[in-house]
Amino acid sequence: MHYLDSANRNGNTVKPLEFNTIDDYLDRLFQNPLRFAIIPKKMGGKALNLSRAGIEARINAGRLKEVTIGNRRFLCAKEVIETFRDDRALASKARELLEDCAKNRKTTTYGPFMRELGMTTQNPHHRSKIGSILGAISKDTFSKDGILLSVLVHRQSVGKTRPSPAFFKLAADLGVKGHDAPNFLKKHTKRVWSLYSRQRSS
Repeated sequence: MHYLDSANRNGNTVKPLEFNTIDDYLDRLFQNPLRFAIIPKKMGGKALNLSRAGIEARINAGRLKEVTIGNRRFLCAKEVIETFRDDRALASKARELLEDCAKNRKTTTYGPFMRELGMTTQNPHHRSKIGSILGAISKDTFSKDGILLSVLVHRQSVGKTRPSPAFFKLAADLGVKGHDAPNFLKKHTKRVWSLYSRQRSS
């Protein structure tokens, strides 16, 4: 699986659409409803789990298309839908990789893990994206099973590896018991392995 920003599937960045009046916009919408459908930026941000700044960053980078009608600004619904679908597929693949690691009682590091998803640690957007994905996965597994599945993704380093500081912050924010104990990482990893090993053998 290769991760591509939906607005860049053909290697091109999207350009904003501008309409002077609502009449101009409605004329074009009537001609091509799919291309010119719009949604409010706040709604798009909620769908994509992005802040206002995150939405603006994607617009500026050409990954989302902005539609201006008079002095009001919206998002092109088509790009939001495509990005939402891509993000969901990417998150699903990431979770499958983590569950496979857990079933085989392994850990991984960001480099190979992100390459499996068509991403790279050298790309700041990819690093931000993978952080959001791992956080969402662990919030879900914690609510269901009391474990943080992203404990299996470590930073590459000489000697012992360990998850990023964001992982430990998430553990603290979620109120994971013993998250600040010296042996927390080892014990929690074994809990994750044990849970998924049982699922594999059942």
